[in-house]
Amino acid sequence: MNKIYEKTIRALFFKFDPEKGHEIVKKFARFPIPTFCRDTTELNVRIKNYKLRNPVGLAAGFDKDAKMISLLSSLGFGYLVIGSVLKQESMGNPKPRIVRYENEQSMVNSMGLPSVGIDKFVKNYLDSIIRTDIFISIAGNTLKEFIDVYKIVKKLTPFIELNLSCPNTENGRLFQDADNFETLAEYVSKLKDGIIFVKVSPVINRKDAENLITIVELCKKFNIDGITAVNALPVKEKSISVGYGGLSGKKIFNFMLNTISLIKEYSNDKLILNACGGIFNSEDAFKALILGASTVQVYTSLIYKGPCITCEIKKGINVLLKKNGFKNLEEVIGYKSKLSNK
Repeated sequence: MNKIYEKTIRALFFKFDPEKGHEIVKKFARFPIPTFCRDTTELNVRIKNYKLRNPVGLAAGFDKDAKMISLLSSLGFGYLVIGSVLKQESMGNPKPRIVRYENEQSMVNSMGLPSVGIDKFVKNYLDSIIRTDIFISIAGNTLKEFIDVYKIVKKLTPFIELNLSCPNTENGRLFQDADNFETLAEYVSKLKDGIIFVKVSPVINRKDAENLITIVELCKKFNIDGITAVNALPVKEKSISVGYGGLSGKKIFNFMLNTISLIKEYSNDKLILNACGGIFNSEDAFKALILGASTVQVYTSLIYKGPCITCEIKKGINVLLKKNGFKNLEEVIGYKSKLSNK
């Protein structure tokens, strides 16, 4: 099915500007379709007191405004991350702001966190047909904005992802700084109701590693449940209006694995990990799960490989479970660290 998608639908959509193609999809996404592929109990994954039907999630950014939930929740995902949503409406950065690297199955975006604002977001959400678990990603330019949005969205879902690390806005990485994050984590912990993840940038140098280790310690201190790693990698890109953006897709896969490994090493199994970045098939997903991720998130691979990617990853994980002698997904998660501790 993916080959058909690549040669027909993707070939057609790639003739358009990336944002134009995305807008066309939005027009049809208000309507559900028959649910793709059934889930097996072997792929169930537990997140604290909640059970997800499978570990494959859609990463934040694909449906920023909660307009496509009805369609996306029919595609076999274990969960969708919707957003990031801001308190006020925002237009984001000027166009052009997306460029594809087709030969490398990657892309750079400098969207700049466009958002319809929390009020319209909530209306869209409540108007949707929801067939899977929903995580909501939130962002803010100030501490107050983060807190105000959190108070609203925690009433909609128990799963919230705090976007600390948007690489293409002026204040998008403000709360990735450990000192600023400490203030945010302390405030959110007092309002906490449900499960909270924070989304972090990939580690590319020692300074990044030291900062991330501090964030891990603060998550444990303030009862933050987990970390999504990673957001897009900051890069320069001349063809984008602002001259820089966030790289996603195949080219950041190893950055993601290294970041997951670092978090796992310092978390003492106290944090739930979501792996995000360059996952295109079941083998990619399996590598992240063995390192300690409980779930995996896709975005760029959905664009390049089409809506059947979710089912293919799930089927492939089931094959790898049997091939490697695992009874279920829970036995796989963090298997590498379990071996080293024996």
